[in-house]
Formats: sequence, C-alpha cells, structure tokens
Amino acid sequence: GTWFVIYEETGAAKRYPARPERVESLFAALTAKGVYSVRGSTPEIQQKLGVRDDQTTRITVYSGPDRTLSLIIGEKDASESSIHLRKAGEPEVRGGEDRFSKFMTGGRPAWGDQKLFSSVTGGTLNIDSIQRIIVQPAPEENSSEPPEPYTLARDGTNWKAEVRPSSVTGEPDSAQIAAFLKNIADANAEDYAPGLSPDDEGFSGLSVAARVVLELGDGTTRIITLGPDVDARKTIAVSGSPYVWFISQWTVSRIFRTAADLFSAAAQPEPEPAQ
Repeated sequence: GTWFVIYEETGAAKRYPARPERVESLFAALTAKGVYSVRGSTPEIQQKLGVRDDQTTRITVYSGPDRTLSLIIGEKDASESSIHLRKAGEPEVRGGEDRFSKFMTGGRPAWGDQKLFSSVTGGTLNIDSIQRIIVQPAPEENSSEPPEPYTLARDGTNWKAEVRPSSVTGEPDSAQIAAFLKNIADANAEDYAPGLSPDDEGFSGLSVAARVVLELGDGTTRIITLGPDVDARKTIAVSGSPYVWFISQWTVSRIFRTAADLFSAAAQPEPEPAQ
C-alpha cells in the first residue's frame, strides 16, 4: 500500500519512499474526464506533434507485469495550455487540457518524499515535545576554528543555556529557538543519496562534520548528522531512518546553526550621569 521511487544502484534496484500526494495527483489527472479531440493520425502528424513511438516522454502504468496504459506526451499548442498526446498502439493524436507536463519535470527527485521528518521516512517530529537541544554547528567556510557547541534546555515556557558558547551574550531567545526547531521539523532534502547508509563511515563518532541531538519528553532521542561531502554535495542522516539524503548549503545553515542569533543581546548598563 506504499509507493516507492526506484533507484538503480550498481545493477540492483533500491526503493525509497515516494510522495503519496504526487502519485495521487497523477492518477487524478489520468482518470479525470475531459475532451481530447483528434488532431490527426498520420505518421507526419505524429512526427510534428512529438508523439512518435520512439518518444521517451511518456507515462506508463502497469498492473503487475501487464502494461495497462502508455501515454506518450507530446508538444504543447501555441496557447501553452493544451497538449498533444497519444496512447501507444493507437494512431490518433489527441489534444486537450494540459494536465501532464508538470509530471514530466523535476526528474526522479520530484517524486521522492524528501522531508527529513515524515511518517513515510522515519517519523514526524513534534517540536513541543523537545526538552533539550545539543548542537555541534557546521564548520564555517574559510575558517580553521570549529564553531563552539552549545546546549539548550526547556525551562517551563522558556529556554535556558546549559552549555553557553563564549562568543554569545544575553539569554536564549525563545522565539528564535521556536523558529529554529520549526526549520528542523519542516526541513526538506534535495534528493536521496543512493548507495549511502547511516552506518557508513562519516555518520558516527568523531568524524561527523556537525550534529544536532534532540531529547524528547518521552525519553527518546533524535540525532541529525551532517555527513561527509559526496561529489561536492552535502549529506545528512537522521536516527530512526535508514536513508541518507543530499541537502543544500542553505538547509545546512538552518539546521546546524551557530548560537549567535539564538540568544538575545545582553542588556547594556545604564550610562552614569554626567558630572
């Protein structure tokens, strides 16, 4: 009852969770009623409108080993709102509402469930249940010194610093911390990283580039690990999930962030009155 994206890895196929809403949207497009008028049926028309048998832009649906539909997706018309298509095995080229171009873009990553925390990929994250946050921030570019780690603990409706970096002043800013945790809970990757596992070297021990540990009220812990770069791309893993993802540098900065903007500015002493 679950949809997967298939990746070919060194001759073997591996399955990664797909976004069910995108699959449902595709079947809604395929089954919706609509008028698709015949525009011709000659080989010349098929060539002109991009729906020849050798056209690779197509949607194919299988039931078990049997192919139930192969819909060849052709050229749009001048209005860009209608599209030409043809069922494989039938000569007629038809034209009508373009429900299908959006499924032809984005490639394989567009079908994967790229949320780091979802019921499909390992479990959602309730930020209200987080009681302690331990952060080893990501290394800053062009800096030889690693960022200082810090630990924040929930103190009633506010937060307190259990481990405070020497570079920050003031007290933890609850609004900024809430936004920080929401960014983590809602974070999306760019794609799965086929061939990589959270058990690989670089995702545990001292070799980890950066880490966020979230201790929850039910006694469980979720650990987010920034792994080694692969082909100049950032990798990430989350405890409880068997997957490794590629993520953008922008996402890295939102998850493995330094403490600087999570603390309010320290109050400055009142100047002494002039004599």
